[in-house]
Amino acid sequence: MSEYRMNPLQQREPQRLTAGRDDAGRRLDRIVRRAFPSLSLSLLHRLMRTGAIRLNETRCTAASRVAEGDVITVRLPAEDVAMHTAPQAGGTADAGDIAEPGESRDGRSEPLIEGRILLENEHILAVHKRRGTLVHGEGSLAESVSRYLSESLPPSLSFSPGPLHRLDRNSSGVILFGKSIEGARRFSQLLRERTVIKRYVAVLSGALRGDASWDQAIARDHRAMRSTAGERGDDALTRVRSLAHGKDHRGAPLTLALCEIHSGRTHQIRAHAAEAGTPLAGDAKYGGGSILGGYVLHALSIELLEPDPILGFRVLVDPVEQATQERIERWFGPDGQRAVRTVAQIGGKRLHSPP
Repeated sequence: MSEYRMNPLQQREPQRLTAGRDDAGRRLDRIVRRAFPSLSLSLLHRLMRTGAIRLNETRCTAASRVAEGDVITVRLPAEDVAMHTAPQAGGTADAGDIAEPGESRDGRSEPLIEGRILLENEHILAVHKRRGTLVHGEGSLAESVSRYLSESLPPSLSFSPGPLHRLDRNSSGVILFGKSIEGARRFSQLLRERTVIKRYVAVLSGALRGDASWDQAIARDHRAMRSTAGERGDDALTRVRSLAHGKDHRGAPLTLALCEIHSGRTHQIRAHAAEAGTPLAGDAKYGGGSILGGYVLHALSIELLEPDPILGFRVLVDPVEQATQERIERWFGPDGQRAVRTVAQIGGKRLHSPP
């Protein structure tokens, strides 16, 4: 008589994951891949076919949609358990280990966001990013925000807080993080609809007079983004207003400018400024040469054309930080300082009429 052998997919107690509010409506395969990041796509589909992954104890497909409170059961092959063990989504800390706001679990403050939160509600967190701070990666602002929010967000298998738009490492200013899938989706929708206005304070090389519109399409080359002369795109429009004129330490002309974009492209302002012949002063990648302290590009404000009940704001303003103000005063004198104070007080001067 032949020896009976148990299917290896049934040799291990299943892992059960409960869907949270921010998992509702998402595809099952995406939730499982997020919970088991090292799980290959081929193994995922094999587990689906054999019934080793179930939704509320019934067979399911990769495209099945999940509702809040649904239970996902995953029975992994015995040889893959160590590699593919899922973290406990939304797990609670040990008694006495719950962090206070602004602290990590070990009780240390979060220096990248401490004292720099501009707005926090149920769906978003707005933070001042200092120049030189990474948004992603090890030791980044995203890590600091994740630790800060680790004990306050509802459990989720597939959603984690993250930045809702870009800021380069050497840029400063306001940046939004999503605290819920609803908040993240809403801001993304408004970006697509071109109803978000983002304004930046920049220092340009050369003397720019009056207002300008830069609408060249943005293309990617081998090392950086560049603006493509002769091509236009509604998704890459930068409006510019000169605020003051001055000189750097060598006597070269500089322009303090207010730049306005909607959805934005990677390096859009930097690439457009270079194409216009007025690169950001100190932006070596785009031909702005070198200047003590590097280039100035500060995300001054984010404005919604209409108040939004989900995001909970109409205008967010992040004044220029002290170190940058001192540089502007040195280059532009009283005119530069007055210009920065004026745009901060009113949330940025609108450079166009709303549609």
